Amino acid sequence: MWTPRTETRTELLERALVTCVEMVTDRGFEVQMASADHDPALVAMRGDEKLHVVFHPEDKVGVKAVRALQTEMEAQGVTRVLLVSTDGPTPFTKKELAEDHSIEFWTIAKLAINITKFDIVPRHSLVSREEEAELRTRYHVSSDREWPKLPRADPVCRYYDYPVGRLVRID
Repeated sequence: MWTPRTETRTELLERALVTCVEMVTDRGFEVQMASADHDPALVAMRGDEKLHVVFHPEDKVGVKAVRALQTEMEAQGVTRVLLVSTDGPTPFTKKELAEDHSIEFWTIAKLAINITKFDIVPRHSLVSREEEAELRTRYHVSSDREWPKLPRADPVCRYYDYPVGRLVRID
């Protein structure tokens, strides 16, 4: 009888780190350092923007841990953090950081597989401002409200960190 192989936590963390490297590269960052043995696990740069990927040791991310991370970010000149944990932030942490977009919360399960590598997931790309103007004319669109909307929580939009309100082509 066949039984599925269960992965160890270390194997899941390694796969999540590989996806993080692919994700920050796809976002236009240049990876400076990546290692599951360090904290931060990944350091990447894009112009003056500095991004860290941090694997949180506890299952849930609390407010105290996030505040300590924000202090550390400020001291090191880090502008963005991808904070990876088993269960994500607590509800209170989500509420506290609702307006702070410098920290993104990810779970290990969401990063264990790179969603953009699936054959059944269509390719997503941002439409340039020039092409957007052309499409508005061609389809007689006068307002952004007339375009179909992708939710901010869409997995591919989160992966690429597409800005809210921008037009996305799905092939």
